[in-house]
Amino acid sequence: MLLSPKNNQTFQQVILFLTFIMLFFNDLNVFSQTNLDSLYAINVDGLISGKQKSYSAIDAKLLRFKNDSLKMKALISKAQAEDKPEIESYAQNALGTIYRNISAYDKAISAHLQAKKMAELAEDIEQRVISLNMLGVVYRRMDLVKPALDYHKQAIDIAYAVKNPSFELKHSIAVSQNSMGNIYLTLK
Repeated sequence: MLLSPKNNQTFQQVILFLTFIMLFFNDLNVFSQTNLDSLYAINVDGLISGKQKSYSAIDAKLLRFKNDSLKMKALISKAQAEDKPEIESYAQNALGTIYRNISAYDKAISAHLQAKKMAELAEDIEQRVISLNMLGVVYRRMDLVKPALDYHKQAIDIAYAVKNPSFELKHSIAVSQNSMGNIYLTLK
């Protein structure tokens, strides 16, 4: 047999090779994580120091980090410290979605309400509508039909009132309509 104790030198070479491969891939993983962390920091710093306020501009920079609750909590703290309510709204909605997906509904509602409050403070209609839809989704997941419909209705009413809706508002209208339709289907 190739790796028998009788052939000790070959055995040691194979072990050494496997150790090298494991260390190489481990270093790649650490390097990759370091690059992602650096990219996150650069994107956050750019958002904080810049004048980008739209949901799509924020989302373009942070989409790949949206499911990382630690990064979203850090972003919330930084946005609060720098008085950037539109960025806090984005991060609160992302955090609320994370909570909703693990069935932590009270935390999700709290995060989405805070996102809505920040969107109102920033006078950001897109994020306000997104927050309302997110609240509707949470209540729908909890099988609480009335508040779910109410939040989706508020969202769609606000979005329809905009003369030239952005792509994001058009998407939010579709989310509202789809969600309301799904609720009505479950009531049949």
